Amino acid sequence: MLHILDHLPLQCAELKRTTNGDTIILTANAIDAIKDTNSDHNLLKSLFKQFNLCVLYRDIEAKGVEISELISGITVLDDDEFNRCQEDNNCIRSWN
Repeated sequence: MLHILDHLPLQCAELKRTTNGDTIILTANAIDAIKDTNSDHNLLKSLFKQFNLCVLYRDIEAKGVEISELISGITVLDDDEFNRCQEDNNCIRSWN
């Protein structure tokens, strides 16, 4: 399943609807939470070990964030990769 989230931290209800191996794409305000300078980045890294954690390049570019500023292990998707991700997941849940 593909989840698109514009905020962190996740609420319990959101976390309950995820399963191991799901793809989570973070957008908007969630991008600030995945910067390596975030004091909770170790917690986030351990929490998301079971997910494919992604961010859209256009979103980090719009926020003025460099790829090198993100927590390691996050996949940066361009628009074509994002479209393929949507096509590959027949079920998409958007949280905002």
